[in-house]
Amino acid sequence: MISTMHQLAAGLALTAVTALGVQAAGRVDVNFIEPAHFSDAGADVIERARTLRILGEHLQALGARLPDAQLLQVDVIDIDLAGRLVPRAAGEVRVLRENVDFARMTLRYTLLIDGRAVKAGEDRISEIDSPRRTGHLSARGDLAHDRALLERWFNERFAPGH
Repeated sequence: MISTMHQLAAGLALTAVTALGVQAAGRVDVNFIEPAHFSDAGADVIERARTLRILGEHLQALGARLPDAQLLQVDVIDIDLAGRLVPRAAGEVRVLRENVDFARMTLRYTLLIDGRAVKAGEDRISEIDSPRRTGHLSARGDLAHDRALLERWFNERFAPGH
């Protein structure tokens, strides 16, 4: 019991020291507005939940680029994933055709610094201006095109020069 408590205390002390050496970063809070009505967030409830998790985690990870004391609140109004689901013998496959099946999203955002809103708006973003790759995307893929779209939007809007 004593050694376990000693290890716990040592672990907490190490965590506190480590935390002091790490500069705090900003944060992103993500809210998906009526995801059941999104244009295309996945073929079924399970894929939609996975899509929201992946895209939400990606936006939150981008928050590390924000300076300390900044909070970006993002409401995702609509998602239309890159590609279209096409039936195949082994199940559905997401296929991306050039200049046809690009990713699109509608986002509403508010950037707060120390709790004060400094920037807000709504953007309809799409990958139409980005280089295209034609081919098959796995229905269980990593949403690379969609994550890249969010990253490009974030960099242009909140982290110029990245």
